[in-house]
Amino acid sequence: MTEVKTSRSIFSTRNLLIGALTVNAIAIGLSEVQRRGLTMRTDSILAENLQRQTRTIDGYAERINTLNAEIRELRRTATDTQQAIGSLQTIVGVGLNLDRHELETRVIKRLNDGKQIVVQFDQNPSEAHDSKGNILCGPDAESGYLGVFIAGQRYSINYDAAARTWTGAGPSQNASYNSKTRMCGTNTLTYGPEKLGADISPNKGDLVLWGERLKLDGLDVLRSGHKVGSVIWLD
Repeated sequence: MTEVKTSRSIFSTRNLLIGALTVNAIAIGLSEVQRRGLTMRTDSILAENLQRQTRTIDGYAERINTLNAEIRELRRTATDTQQAIGSLQTIVGVGLNLDRHELETRVIKRLNDGKQIVVQFDQNPSEAHDSKGNILCGPDAESGYLGVFIAGQRYSINYDAAARTWTGAGPSQNASYNSKTRMCGTNTLTYGPEKLGADISPNKGDLVLWGERLKLDGLDVLRSGHKVGSVIWLD
């Protein structure tokens, strides 16, 4: 009779458990490596996207700044056009056949009759602007070109012959900036002989605006002998 020997299996439960734990540990390790790699790739992609978006935003900002500059230039061009139209209206209103003396006589008569005239100062590159292209306003600005008066702006002037007083109104460069009107705040001041210290009259070709003595030459307004503006009125 043949003897059959039963051999003990080399795959015991303990060995199987250890093998399973080892495989799981290896799998976990591989998963962690994969997770870190994925995280690094994700961070890299996010960083690249952020840089791309930043460049795009910078590009938009540059375009906006360019557009703002173009808008400011268009506004200045529009202002120049309006001034040219205003001057043309003045010439047409008084007639093309009047010489400088006749024009000046009409201005003087209007003042003596107590009627308002309007002085518009010429545009000048010396006028102070801020970084945004707006007129510079405030106490520090009044020491610049034309003092408290602003190039390109209009000022009304009235003369009271009986009281010998001059009243002027318009934007003052030493006032605060008004964001709604995009201009310095307005002011109205009256000056007479007691403040001026002299009998200043339209009959002498004088104009007084806020205490400053200007001269009239036809429709031209002179300051220290130089043309700085013109007289405009509408009947």
